[in-house]
Parts: sequence; structure tokens; C-alpha cells
Amino acid sequence: TALPADGTATGSTAAETDDFDANCFPTGAPDLVYTVTSPGDLSYLRISLEGSAFDTGLHVYRNDCGATSLLGCNDDGPVGVTSAMTLLAIERGTLQIVIDGYGDSSGSYMLDVVGVYQDGAPCDPAIGYLHCAGSCRPSCSDGRSLFCGDAYDCADGLAHDADGAIDEA
Repeated sequence: TALPADGTATGSTAAETDDFDANCFPTGAPDLVYTVTSPGDLSYLRISLEGSAFDTGLHVYRNDCGATSLLGCNDDGPVGVTSAMTLLAIERGTLQIVIDGYGDSSGSYMLDVVGVYQDGAPCDPAIGYLHCAGSCRPSCSDGRSLFCGDAYDCADGLAHDADGAIDEA
């Protein structure tokens, strides 16, 4: 399931099946997967199940959910028995977020995801949970592709940086 544009999702794992095993906590609980696709490299991605109503487990994979693509696994932390993690320096592409339970635990979950693109990375303002530290701006080369960055000059005699003046570079 694709993660909604605001980066939040709620539901229950109780009716799901146990399809994935984690390496950082005992498995056997029903689980489900949310997909995140980033057009640009990320400085960080924070994933939280805080506020969920059961003893959660969380594991994150690149592309597929194979053991060799595991990026992170968390049980109990940093708040109580719900899971959360922050992944650093994540390359653009597709991630699979697995919401799981400790042992055979299942129940209602609250997923919250937020990330920040690296400066100069491609960005997409339609993905509301991924942000630029500065602004998401059109590129100088084609004016259509979007990249993270602060004010810039394209040396084409146009005002690209919204300062009201023609770019002077």
C-alpha cells in the first residue's frame, strides 16, 4: 500500500497475516507494508508508530522485503512499547515500511513518516511528508524539474529566485 501524501496512516494489523520476519524482535504477529518512494536522496527519514495500541515492531527495507535489503529494525523505542526509528542518508528510490508486532501482538496502529531531502536533490511537493530544508524550485536547465535549494541565479536574464530582480549571475 502506498503511504498517503500526508505521511500518516491508521488501521489495524489484527486481520492481517504474518508475512515478514524481523531480526530484532520475536516474530509471529500479523504485519502489513506501506511503500514510500522518494525522487531524491534524503538527509533523514523518521518513521514512528508512537500512539499505537499494541507492542509494535518496525522494519524497513529498500525495494523489496528481502533480508539483504534491510535498512533498519526497531522494537520498543524510544517511547514505551511502540516503535520508531530515524534513518540517515537514504538514497532515492522505493522503501518498504513493515508494521509488525512483538511476538504475536497485533492491534490498532498509528504510522507517521516525515523526511528531509538533501540539498540539491530532486523533490516533489505532492509528497507532503518529504520536505526540502530550503525550497523546492524549478531547475535552471529546463524549468520543469524540481530540486531542493535556496535562492539561485540561472544567468538567463530572468528572475528565478522571487527576489523581484533579474538574476545577475
